[in-house]
Amino acid sequence: MKKIQKPISIFLILLTAFFLGRLSKEDSVGAEGLGVGLEGSPLPCQDVNGDGLADITDAIHLLSWHFVGGEAPECDDPNPTMQFLADRGASRIQVFTDGAWGFGGAGYKGVENVRIDANGEEAPHGLGVHPPSNGTSRLVYHLKGEFSRIEGRAGIDGIVPGSSTALTFDIWGDGKLLWRTGSVRSSRDLREFDVDIDGVDELTLITHCPGSNHNAHAIWIDPVLKR
Repeated sequence: MKKIQKPISIFLILLTAFFLGRLSKEDSVGAEGLGVGLEGSPLPCQDVNGDGLADITDAIHLLSWHFVGGEAPECDDPNPTMQFLADRGASRIQVFTDGAWGFGGAGYKGVENVRIDANGEEAPHGLGVHPPSNGTSRLVYHLKGEFSRIEGRAGIDGIVPGSSTALTFDIWGDGKLLWRTGSVRSSRDLREFDVDIDGVDELTLITHCPGSNHNAHAIWIDPVLKR
């Protein structure tokens, strides 16, 4: 029995490898899709079976779709045309912290469980950056020159009528000033930006607070990177 099982096991392994090779070509499943391995990797680009991993078991699940004639799930585009800045990890975060306030990412203003209020609207991809008194908040991201524009709005959160001190918002690229608002004090004064960042590696968002930071609830509203 053991002698029969061994050839069958080898046959199944070879058969799986053959179909995985076809999947990698026909379904464009490769290294870019997964982010790991060599070009032509047969591993799928997403977690098919829901175990939190994109691995060989997911590849086998993809095989089953081919055998039964169903459609396998589509892979996420490894190079999307746009990406919210909140979905990238900042290499540096500098904000005012006092035990309650801090940096707020992905729609939060920087205090626990409080969503950004952009003139009555939520900003699910917004960034909350309360600056220190007589100082600046600073967010730094490395883009590797992969994007051409950044769009969004900047201002003061609607939790207050306005900031005690007028704030200024900057966007810098590789040490060069690309965009700056005038003075912003009212929470209803949201400034829109659409800035050329073609070839920029280091992108920096700065909020200046030249006086008291009382009610200086600065927000960057859904900044989005575009290729």
